[in-house]
Amino acid sequence: MIRTLVFFAYFWASLTLTLPLGIVLSIISLVFPVRAIREFLGLLVRAWARSILWASGSTVDVAGLEHVPRRGALVVVGNHQGDMDILVLLAYLPRSVGFMAKSQARWVPFINLWVMAIGSVFVNRSSIAQGMKSIDQGVQSVRTGKALAIFPEGTRSRSSIMLPFRNGSFKLATKAGALVLPVSIDGTWKIWEDKHRIVPSHVRFVVHPALPTAGMDAEARKALPELTRNIILQELHPELRFRPVRESDRDAVIALCRTIWDGTDYLPSSFDAWLSDREGFFTACVSPSAAGLERLVGLSKISFVAPGHAWLEGLRKSPELGVRGVGTALSRHALSTLAAMPSLASIRFSTYFDNAPSIALNEALGFVRIRVRSCRSKTLRGDEAQAPLPLNAEAGTLCAAEAAPAYAAFLESGWFDGFIYASWKAWPADSPSRLGLFAQANGIFSLVPPGGGQPAGYIALYADATKRQVSVGALCAADAVSLSALVSKAEQVCLEAGYDCVEFICPPQREKLAPLDALGYTAWEQDEDFFLYEFPMDKLKGTSENFSY
Repeated sequence: MIRTLVFFAYFWASLTLTLPLGIVLSIISLVFPVRAIREFLGLLVRAWARSILWASGSTVDVAGLEHVPRRGALVVVGNHQGDMDILVLLAYLPRSVGFMAKSQARWVPFINLWVMAIGSVFVNRSSIAQGMKSIDQGVQSVRTGKALAIFPEGTRSRSSIMLPFRNGSFKLATKAGALVLPVSIDGTWKIWEDKHRIVPSHVRFVVHPALPTAGMDAEARKALPELTRNIILQELHPELRFRPVRESDRDAVIALCRTIWDGTDYLPSSFDAWLSDREGFFTACVSPSAAGLERLVGLSKISFVAPGHAWLEGLRKSPELGVRGVGTALSRHALSTLAAMPSLASIRFSTYFDNAPSIALNEALGFVRIRVRSCRSKTLRGDEAQAPLPLNAEAGTLCAAEAAPAYAAFLESGWFDGFIYASWKAWPADSPSRLGLFAQANGIFSLVPPGGGQPAGYIALYADATKRQVSVGALCAADAVSLSALVSKAEQVCLEAGYDCVEFICPPQREKLAPLDALGYTAWEQDEDFFLYEFPMDKLKGTSENFSY
């Protein structure tokens, strides 16, 4: 706390004391545009910024300064981990640089005057028109040979994770025909954002070769933001590599999974099935250890629930390994892998409602939540389980059913919303044949009255050996007795298979949940706990380079 108080006291005191000289030099340079005056102002700013970083107790490793053009139109593009990124650029770029600053900074005393003194442009994001006006103002400034810096993430990531770029800011460079100078900044978030107090940290600042924009065609301009982002990203996480999971990884996978969900992770029991899946991709994220050996730091799995329909699951990273950015890296690698598949129709995954890190990570990458359902489950323990209900004369007997009438019944009942849900996956439910393929190795059962006639209900089951449970993909019944009989059939199948849990992913309406509640099926924590996400295919752009890591 004392370090934090001393730091901010020094920050504001030094800012206030140097401000008058900075303003005078800025005004003189406008009236008399002599390079020596601007250079002296730059020296003052660099000395001040370095003193602030010194006051925080932090150290900075700098590389690549030879790539900084000393003259000409220049747009510096960097990642944005924390507020100290600005000080790093001011302190170590061997050239005066202004910023595309948020309009809110205009009203911060003292800081606003310094922002203007170093030639920055305030960006008003309240409307598209105002934003474009700010960009045009920046373009005019860059065309005169000045350097402006932008942070295309739009906000601080407050971590080593790099957020997606807002591509519109690159118009500043392309309209001005300026050089784009990518810079990677790593470690600044630990100084303030991590603990909300000043913590001495080690920062890496790397300048990459500049990218020319003059004469770029439309395709090159479109690809520029992602190209720049990948250059910056590779420097932030050079230690992360990807390869297929191997049999020799089994012990490391099991050890990693012991740190997740209190050791109840189902992934170890899925290991053999995922390893033998020739259509999917079981990926290991590895990092070299201090001894130069490979260390497993994360996992992910791509499966296909139907031809062209990719399913992401098994995203794992132990919080005990101390490597940041693994989840984002694995998700981006999965998108890169899938982007190279021309016949791809969809990319989806599901997650539990309180899995905030996964939700934030994937929404930042562009995934969109498209469905919310409610999970209900019941643990069966041998003779403690509810025995199959005796079927009365009206209910009849259970037998295998054809997919077409069952599909029509499920659709009419409102159970389907475009998907068949089982074992926390979502199969497309766009035709009876899809339902038939789903149940081919499991089963659809109908409740047929004695002597035949119209079935009183249907149930579709999915047996998951890796989780040792039976999932109900769909359920509809004419009345409560028929529903109880169908649910009992699911429990009977579960026990006969040697499993001990039956699970539903239900429509969230109370009329669908109440009968299951009455039969002893409960939510884990709350209703509406199953979230289904989808990646917009128009963002995939059909090229793997857009998501390379």
